[in-house]
Amino acid sequence: MVESVNNINTNTQNVQQKKDNAARNATLAGSVGLIGGGTTGYLTKQIYKDDKFTDQFIKQFRNDCIDMTNSDKDTKKAIKSMLKMEDNPSIDAIKKYMRKYKNLFTDNAKDMEDFLKNADNKIAELFTSTKNSITGALQKGEEQLPKYYDKAKKHFNIPLDNSECDDALLAALKSEQKIKGKAGLIYGLASGVILAAGSYILTKLLENKEAPKENK
Repeated sequence: MVESVNNINTNTQNVQQKKDNAARNATLAGSVGLIGGGTTGYLTKQIYKDDKFTDQFIKQFRNDCIDMTNSDKDTKKAIKSMLKMEDNPSIDAIKKYMRKYKNLFTDNAKDMEDFLKNADNKIAELFTSTKNSITGALQKGEEQLPKYYDKAKKHFNIPLDNSECDDALLAALKSEQKIKGKAGLIYGLASGVILAAGSYILTKLLENKEAPKENK
């Protein structure tokens, strides 16, 4: 009777030990996959293809430029919303935008309502000139990017003279880090899950293969 109980306890401990081994191996494999995959994703993510910066990078760069050069939250939101609007929007869309983001044009709500009583072409002219001014400033920043980007090393270089680090470069470095960091995280998580699952299954298969047959 005592021997049977001991056998049961031993078998229970063996089963638990196998579970612990499989879980530990899966955790280790997952960690390796997360780190290795994350590094691979970060290093291989490209922001420059076919002799130009990718659309994803330019979009992120513009957002970071807006965030860096505008401290007011409402102003940032207004500019980003303007850039998302279609080209040549209808006058109704322009009026709706100017009412919603009136602070971009004036500090007085009544002044905006008075302005919107003007002829449509005058309203559209103010909206268009404001948008062109913003996009023009962003494009000037984009024009500075090639002189900082190292095509061979596939990343931005910081000049030895830090005084040359203008807003465009600082925004570009921030954008590059965000895009590559996100790619690294996604790649790392995927690799971690695959390696962890594979390790767990392999450990279980090997344990089942090596397990001695019970005496009947």
